[in-house]
This record gives sequence, structure tokens and C-alpha cells, in this order.
Amino acid sequence: MEFDEPVAKKSKKRFYNSQWENQYGLVQFDRNTAFCVLCEPPKPFIHFLKTNHENHYLNFHREFSTKKESDRISHITMRKSLLSYEGAERIDASVATGTRISFLMAQEIAKEMLPFEHGEGLKTIVKKFNRELFNTCPKLQKEVEEAISNVPLSRRIITNRIQLMSENIYSQIDDDLQRCDCFSFQLDESTDVSDIAQVLVFIRMVFPDLTLKEECFGLFSLHDRTTADELFKHFEILLESRNVPLEKLVSITSDGAATMTGNQNGFLAKCRNNKKFPFFNVYHCIIHQQVLCAKALRINDVIDEVVTIINFIRGRALNHRQFKQLIKDMDENSDESDVIYYTEVRWLSKANMLQRFANLLPVIRDFLLIKGKEEWVNKLHDFKWLSLLMYAVDLTLIINSINKKLQGKCKVVWDQIQVIRDFELTLVNIIKHCEVNSIDERLQRLKKLFGESSEERFNGESLIKVTMPILDEVKKRFKDFRDLEIIGEIAVNPFAIKFERYGELIETIKRLFSNADWIDFSELVNEFESLPRDNKINAVIASGGNMWNVIAANKQYPNFLKIYKKILSVFGSTYLSESGFSFMKKIKTSERSRLTDQNLGHLMNIKTSQREPDICYLMSKMQCHKSHNTDCDSDIDMEN
Repeated sequence: MEFDEPVAKKSKKRFYNSQWENQYGLVQFDRNTAFCVLCEPPKPFIHFLKTNHENHYLNFHREFSTKKESDRISHITMRKSLLSYEGAERIDASVATGTRISFLMAQEIAKEMLPFEHGEGLKTIVKKFNRELFNTCPKLQKEVEEAISNVPLSRRIITNRIQLMSENIYSQIDDDLQRCDCFSFQLDESTDVSDIAQVLVFIRMVFPDLTLKEECFGLFSLHDRTTADELFKHFEILLESRNVPLEKLVSITSDGAATMTGNQNGFLAKCRNNKKFPFFNVYHCIIHQQVLCAKALRINDVIDEVVTIINFIRGRALNHRQFKQLIKDMDENSDESDVIYYTEVRWLSKANMLQRFANLLPVIRDFLLIKGKEEWVNKLHDFKWLSLLMYAVDLTLIINSINKKLQGKCKVVWDQIQVIRDFELTLVNIIKHCEVNSIDERLQRLKKLFGESSEERFNGESLIKVTMPILDEVKKRFKDFRDLEIIGEIAVNPFAIKFERYGELIETIKRLFSNADWIDFSELVNEFESLPRDNKINAVIASGGNMWNVIAANKQYPNFLKIYKKILSVFGSTYLSESGFSFMKKIKTSERSRLTDQNLGHLMNIKTSQREPDICYLMSKMQCHKSHNTDCDSDIDMEN
């Protein structure tokens, strides 16, 4: 009996699909093998079956699908680059991890404003901790120490990592510049510890969905004169190197220095006269203007006396020690431990000094009596002088609170204008109360002083003379922000502007946006009229929502929306630059005075930026190596 030979079953040939790379992180290694580069270490697959790959992806990498598509592709590209195609070897996971850690450590060193050489010091500290933590497990201790040793953290490596991350952040900003609808700049200049003038530039961008982003755009150095010509030359180089679309520029805000704001030869005038620049508005920092108003406060008699007494107490070491001990002896639970110096260049210093002096007044009297300063003691008991002191404390604290409200990131300019209006109204109310010999409720210390005295009657005439110069200064200043006020009113509440004021509103917009061919003014009037009657907008406002998000999403009222975006981009102050210079003084100290301008700029960028550098992308563009424990263990050639 013959049996037929069994026919061999034909196996189905399956081939690799290139789409799986971005779908599942599956990268083809050779004709018969592919690796899941999302695994650590990469997992090999020898059968190209879609179901297997899909199940593996869903079971082990489901969270990876929640990332943005660009982030997923960037990560897969980086992991793919770590595969060694030539030697048919798999990824050296420890090397890749070490490189990533070196980036993260460099980022923290920049954020904490530490010197570059702290990288190797941190590695030494971690090794010591490792020996103590795993002293009962020598094998694990050895593995961890080897992993730590593989992390390259030399001074040159840290410098290079910071440079790469900073350039990556700048690249992200440049991409956003091309996508945004409009932007504005703020500039300020300060001198570092090496007497080099540093100019810090920040940018605010507004996007189609009304997202607002503020970033450090760059820092450039002036090693010679700080003239308007030099400023403009370096600023122009910065703009050209970054391919800035200047047609989107709305405004530039500065600190109001003559070099910046000169009508003929100032930096801003040179920008306006340059054909590359479109028409843009110029603003003088609203915080600087408020500080200049505060300087009009005429309380020199009080300030000079207080400063003299504080200098007597703190100017000699023995007096200072005895004074602090007297505070402890009189009140062990006192919140105030010392008087503080007055520093004129610090905006909040005057109020802080006066407040501390007033809080410690009983102790100061006793101390001066012990030291035989009877003339000063008599002054501190003089009711007229005391009333002026308490008024100065109350008023300077009000000024400080206004200053603090103007500070901060992403402040909308019409909110800052409203703060100034509230300040003006406060001064008016204080003066009105003084005119009828009444004390405003805001002046709590002054009210308490007169409440404790049954003999003295309040006479507001002297306080009017002290306060009126500030009010006059407030009315005289902030002219550059006046035009924004009426637009801010309708932007916050479309019902705030009556029909009779539409003509004023249109004229204001024409002044703000000279040659604004992108505005259809006849259509703009129709938008103003129909906006208050829009039921959807009314419902959003009634529910406490943001009507502009609805308008932007539905692409309604296009002319008014463009105006809103442009005003939204305006910097009301140079707060970001001022706070940036505070960081600069901590980064470039007398011990780091040889820090180069380029490295200072990179450090300032990472410190002030809200963005995260794309470390995966940076790793995909470089060849990773272990640390060789020398100062030359660089992944790529780099000039220091």
C-alpha cells in the first residue's frame, strides 16, 4: 500500500512595513529582523506580523501614544540613531542613558546658576552617597558606581550641553515666530560685574488661538560706547541672524533712557527710520514711570532723619550688636529683628525702611536715650513729626502695593493701566479727605496715631502739600498708554463703550496703527455695533467665560480680533528684563568674571525660558560616548 508523500504547507511570507516605524516604534534592522526601539534595551522581532507588533505596543507603550506626533517621531528618530547598523550590535543603553543624564544635569546647573565645573563635583558627591546607600550590597553598589562613572560631566561637556540646549530653545522660538500672528519686544540695558554693557531682549508672541508666549529672545554685549548707533547695529544683527518677520512687529517697550527714546538720534527713532521696520508703537515702562511719580513725594525731612538714625545704629558694630540685643530683651517674640538700610535704586526700599523703623520706634527711642542722643529722642516724640512719619509709612506702602501689582509675567497692558487709574483715584480720595480734615481709611497708622491722642486734632493742609506733587506727576505721565485705555475698556467689556464714543475709538485706532491697511474701518464700526447684540457673546460673558476665545474659535469680528491680538502683544513694562538682570548678577559674579558673552547668553536663555529643550532630538544628532574622566571627554568637537 502506497502512501502519497505529504505536501509541505507553503508558509506565507510577511514583509516589514515602513509605516510601523512611526506607528509602533518598530525599526528594521536587516532583512529578517526589526527592533522595538521604545523598549529598553530594544526588543528584537523576527516575524513581521502586524497583530504582534500592535499588541506589544498597546501592552507596553500605550502611554507613548498620548504624546504629540512631533515628539513621538523625534524620540523614535533618536532611538533609531543609536542602533549600530555596521556592527550588527544593539543599543548600548548605558551610554545613551549617561548622555541623557549629562544633558539633564547641565540643564539643572544652568537653572541653579552654578559654575560649569560643578558637574564633576556632583558626580563625586553621588558616588559617595552610592557607597553609603548600598554598602550592604556590593554587587549593586558596583553597578551603580559604574553607571555614574559613565555619565560625562566635565566642564567642557557641561558647557557644550548648555550651548546645544540654548540653541535648541532659540530654534523653537524662531519656529514660533513664523507661526505667530504678531509680536512685541522689550529691551533694557545693564552693566555686569566686568563693566560690560549687556542688553537683554524679550519677546511676546500672540498666536491664532490667542495663546501668549513670553521668551528671552537674546542678549548682546556692548564693549565700547552704549550709543544709539551701537545699540541699533547689534540689534539689527540679532534680528537678521534669526530671520525675524519684522512685518509682524507691533511695539517696543524700553526703560525710557535718553539713548533709547531720543526723538532724533535715539535707538527707537533709528528703528522707526529704518526701511526694514514697519510702523510700530513705542512705550516707556509703566513701572519706571510709577517709580518716577513716587519720587515726587516730598518727605525729605522724615527720610533724612530716619536714615541718619539708622546709620548711627548700624554704622558701628558695637551699636548694632547692642541694638539687636535690646530688641530681644524688650520683646523676645518680636517679628522685627533689626532696622534696614535705605537703598534709593531699589524700588521698594523706602517703604520697607520706614515700616521697619515705625515698628521698632519704642526700642529706637530707648536705645537713643541710652546713647545720650536726647535731640533725636525729642524728635521721635514730636507729634507733628510723628504724624508725617506715619503718613509716609502708609503712603509708601500704598505705592509699593501698586508697584507689585504692575510686576509679573504675561501682564495684559490694560490691566496695568487700570492699576494706575486706581492709584490716581486713591490719591484723589486721600486729598479730598485731607481737605475736610478727615483721614482716609487706607491711612491706618496715621488714623491710629490720632486715635490714641485726645489732645491733637488732624489738619490735612500739610499732607495735601506732600501728596499733590505725586498726583500731578501721575496726571502728567503715562501719555503713551492713554490711547490703549479706551480699547482696553471695550476689550474687557463690549458694553462699556457707548455709540457716541465710537468716533473717538476709531480715531484712537488710527493713531495707534498708522497706515493700517489691514483694517476695514467701515466694517470695524459694524463689528463694534453688532458685538453687544451678539447672544453667544452675551451668554459667554454672563457665565464668566472669555469672549475672545469664542471669537477666535469661530473667526468672528476679524478686524477687531486683529486689533485685540496686537494690543495683547504689547509689553506694559520691562519687568522681564529687570528680573533677568537680577539673574545675570548671580550668574556672572566676581568669581566668574571671565565668563564669555556667548556662555552668559546661553545661561540666561535657559534660566529665564519656560520651554524645555528637545533632548531626544539633540541626542539623535550626536555620537554618544562614555565619560573618560578627563577634561576632553567631549561627544563632539567644540571650542570653549
